[in-house]
Amino acid sequence: MPLIGQIELRDETSGLRTVLEYPIKTMNVIKSPVRYQVDTGALIVPDFSTIAEFQVEHFDVDHVVYNKPDKDEFILRKPRDITRKDGSVWTINDYSERKVYSGQNRLFAAVRS
Repeated sequence: MPLIGQIELRDETSGLRTVLEYPIKTMNVIKSPVRYQVDTGALIVPDFSTIAEFQVEHFDVDHVVYNKPDKDEFILRKPRDITRKDGSVWTINDYSERKVYSGQNRLFAAVRS
């Protein structure tokens, strides 16, 4: 059954609001007690905190993970330094930074009748 997720995010400081819609690739469900967790990405998500010059710099590439209808957790893809055994340092892009928003999550299922 195809699942679609929708997240509404609001930034209290700027008053900006955004709605993200995306296909859900992975969702874990436990029947008893009833619990779920959405884990999908990559998504392009606005970064409300940036003061970058160009609009394209106001977005992050994230994976979304959540298990509550009013709390959104994103794992951001950011540059990260890795020190090798020989002492050299490499910079890689990795999903290594966590960001949590208060928001509203909605789940939709595409069902044939």
